[in-house]
Amino acid sequence: MPAFTSRFWFCAGSPSCQDLLKYEVSSRHPDLRFAFSRPGLLTFKSPADLLATAPIHAHLAILGGLSIGGAKSQGDLVPLVRQAGLGADGGVAVEAYAWPTDEEDEPVSHEQLLVVKQAALEELGGRADGAGVALGIVVPPPAHPDYGYWVFVRTRGPAPISVEKVTPPLAAPSRAYSKLVEALAYFGIQPSAGEAVLELGAAPGGATLALLERGLSVVAVDPAKMDPSLEALAAERGLQLRHLEKPAQALTSSDLSGLFSPARWLVSDMNLAPPVAVQQILRARALIKKTLRGAILTLKLNDTSAVDTLPRVLVDLERAFGHAPRVAHLPSHRREVVAVLGAF
Repeated sequence: MPAFTSRFWFCAGSPSCQDLLKYEVSSRHPDLRFAFSRPGLLTFKSPADLLATAPIHAHLAILGGLSIGGAKSQGDLVPLVRQAGLGADGGVAVEAYAWPTDEEDEPVSHEQLLVVKQAALEELGGRADGAGVALGIVVPPPAHPDYGYWVFVRTRGPAPISVEKVTPPLAAPSRAYSKLVEALAYFGIQPSAGEAVLELGAAPGGATLALLERGLSVVAVDPAKMDPSLEALAAERGLQLRHLEKPAQALTSSDLSGLFSPARWLVSDMNLAPPVAVQQILRARALIKKTLRGAILTLKLNDTSAVDTLPRVLVDLERAFGHAPRVAHLPSHRREVVAVLGAF
């Protein structure tokens, strides 16, 4: 069977930064022309046929691949795939993904994704092992069934990593809780209980709560106030929580003395332009590089100029850490990405 081609490229990402995703794709791939959109989904048209292995990438995209098109209902999925000339030989792998939603919208459940995936596999006679053509099905959220389903062809091999959107507990001081928990799940990071974390831009303490819940002591650096409940939680669990009410750029080695254990992790979620944030991140890294195990860094992309600086910032991180960062745009992200460095 010949390789599937299409002139349309699909990508999906958070509706809150869809304008930036469109800009990133268009600026990095000027040959692609914007074609169609719905909240959370974009397609672009190429002047020539594309393969699923086309080197098209956007940091703000959660998913991407060759577009097959939309289906109004689940029952229309298999005819759409058949019409595209796929699945007749049963050599098709299928994965279902949640349609990216706004923060206030409930995403489709993991159980419903499994139902859609299994039904498509059975009707197409396919396999879930990644052999043959690899199909992705984007499933609409409960609040917007009118979006329908979107089908795309992805690069063969392991399916893109998918994590469920994390709803922060009522005790969480901010949505930074969800961002950190999703990053840990997405990248398979498992800090060891008893380790210490240097956290930049910590206030009011959403990510700090997630760290304390995992048995980690925290040095929280932020001139703003931390949620008072965190200190009680740390004491209850026998952990250390030290709040340094200063900006990261004022951090010194003496601030890190007397810890239960040396800082093994660097976490950052500073509301600064990426080049400025990385300067302060690298300065903090220099203070703990001998004991550092890994870094989880949220980089804000508030406008198109920040998107333009991202490739250079990632190169700066690669030079400092000695290996390229892994980057993702996760379900609870708005106009931001997470960059992770370290061997886990």
